[in-house]
Amino acid sequence: MTSIALAIAYSAVSLVPGPAQILSESMDRYYHAGNVSGTIVTTLSQGTISQSITTQIQFSSPDRIYFDQTPASDPKARIRAISNGTHLVYPSPEDFDSKKNQRLYLVEPVMQRNGGLMDVRTMYAIFSRSVVDRSIPLEIAIGRDKDLQVIAQLLSNLSDGGVRTYNGEEVSVILCDVLHKIGSDYKLKGAFFINEKRDIRYFKVFGLMKDEKKRNVEFNAEWVVNLSVNNQDVIKPELYNLDLVKK
Repeated sequence: MTSIALAIAYSAVSLVPGPAQILSESMDRYYHAGNVSGTIVTTLSQGTISQSITTQIQFSSPDRIYFDQTPASDPKARIRAISNGTHLVYPSPEDFDSKKNQRLYLVEPVMQRNGGLMDVRTMYAIFSRSVVDRSIPLEIAIGRDKDLQVIAQLLSNLSDGGVRTYNGEEVSVILCDVLHKIGSDYKLKGAFFINEKRDIRYFKVFGLMKDEKKRNVEFNAEWVVNLSVNNQDVIKPELYNLDLVKK
């Protein structure tokens, strides 16, 4: 088990796993995954404003990744990052081609000049500046140590929300408090749905926040997670094709 997972982990193994133990085991499952593939569908709403974002991700350790994130309200804001194990193509966080109305893309070799090799987590660190929805489920799935450390600081007061059926699966509900961001005054309520294999299937954050006019408004965010872990049968090698990115 990773030291990061232990930051949220249980102090002693119980015959009946508690909420912290279940979440820790889930984080550990993704952290040691050889491959992950699927989607995360996000719905965000604050007051009367709502938006949806779909993230498709597939990676095969150590150095192949396909990442696609598309806001429903603005498909032109779609970003992709792909590594075929030799090169990484990713969106420039600053450069935009106004004539073509599209983001410019950069290419880097996986073998770096210093002789080091980029892995999936290093690649995510490079292109994450362009990622609009850096959600807790996404960053648990990627498993970058620095991001997991942040998540450990955002979550607190884990408690047992019982067991329920969700999309045909039995899931453990883990309730928690969630900081909006590090140093934020807003502590929201949260809930994870985690199945028996320790796959995260759903995560929700909700509560009151202030809008730009300092008025209290309802904030709701939910992530429907459909990721397969260590299932080689669902991996699509054709997604690791750099030509899928318009350069």
